[in-house]
Amino acid sequence: TLAAVLGRRFNFRLLQELLETDEDDLMNRLKQLVNAQLVVEEGVDLFAFRHALTREAAYSTLLLRERQNLHRLVGETMERIFAASQNSHLADLSYHYFTAGEWQKALDYSQRAGDQACMLYAQREAIVFYSRVLVATRELNIAIEPALLTARGHAYEVMGDFKSALDDYEQSLKLAQQKKDGQAEWQTLIDLGSLWAGRDYQQTGEYFRRAEELARKLENPKLQAQSL
Repeated sequence: TLAAVLGRRFNFRLLQELLETDEDDLMNRLKQLVNAQLVVEEGVDLFAFRHALTREAAYSTLLLRERQNLHRLVGETMERIFAASQNSHLADLSYHYFTAGEWQKALDYSQRAGDQACMLYAQREAIVFYSRVLVATRELNIAIEPALLTARGHAYEVMGDFKSALDDYEQSLKLAQQKKDGQAEWQTLIDLGSLWAGRDYQQTGEYFRRAEELARKLENPKLQAQSL
């Protein structure tokens, strides 16, 4: 059941820490699961449920509060034992803290995981992580940064989802205007112009003209040159 909380695949060392048991005891337990054809060995420290339904069946036995508590425990344990290699575990940390309802840590790890996914051109994953950031931001009742919506908009744009990208950019523009953040407003106008370039040059030109006018008002020659 605890392995099911970790996911379809689970790490031996992490499971050992969570169970607070020695290596021989855990090996004997895993051998029973392997012999019962519930779990397979994929590496020295990596095991997996043979079928996703097996994992789901074990996970479904937990009450919601139990799940949250265990996901929180997993996140805290991962922070401790993977402190030196945290960047390799951002996706899992995001998932566990988000599921646990630990919103501040969910926000922090999801933001880092989203940025990492963008760098790796994993746009679909980036959308998931940035969406978690938005949920965490609302739960914490803090202001949404325009850059967050712009980042998710970029991911939607690369995925070819025009409508979702447009919605995010337009929301980002409104937020930037409300915050009187000229730099963010300029960037979003450029993003909107680029988004429309494949569909309507008139729209593209209008957004770029607005960006150039804003750059002049901001007295920023660099932004004005880029706009032109």
